[in-house]
Amino acid sequence: MTDNEKIHKSPKGARRFDILKAMVSLLQQEGRKKITTKSLASHIGLSEAALYRHFASKAQMYDSLLESVESSLISLINQIEFSENSGLFQAESITASLMLLPNEQPGIVILLVGDFLANEDPRLQSRISLIFDKLKARIKQSLRTAQLQKEVTEDYDVELRSQLLLSTILGHWLMFCRSNLLPEQTQIFDEIKLILR
Repeated sequence: MTDNEKIHKSPKGARRFDILKAMVSLLQQEGRKKITTKSLASHIGLSEAALYRHFASKAQMYDSLLESVESSLISLINQIEFSENSGLFQAESITASLMLLPNEQPGIVILLVGDFLANEDPRLQSRISLIFDKLKARIKQSLRTAQLQKEVTEDYDVELRSQLLLSTILGHWLMFCRSNLLPEQTQIFDEIKLILR
């Protein structure tokens, strides 16, 4: 064990969290195309062997990171639903919060729509698709609530609008990954209102 590892020694759960935080930090570095276990170990001040004492593989690291990302996104949506009674405002707030996520959590957005996982375990791509399905389902649920509350008409196409909102979110995330830019908040809200109209 190196001196650096002795200094940074911490309980297993905390160390796993540190490794995942380091992965997000590396994802945010401009121009980075791939995270190697060597670069990750160096970033956190551990040996590669030490990484594998906490995770069996790099795929397991990404899997744990995606689990944490999903949990935080669902928690964000739960907070919005708890604080907002209107189904229509819930859908608008959820979509806007997700569209603006690159401002707060660029590493998470880069992980979900970047090409970092292209050459990793194919199961990870399925995991990301499942996260997107859950986000769409929650937006759809808010729009169904809006129908029950008679904020929209009975023939309001909830399926189409929830798909359009998710596609718009992912489109903005992709543009952010390519240009590191997001539209003005007013434009984002205008787009959402246009879809929800």
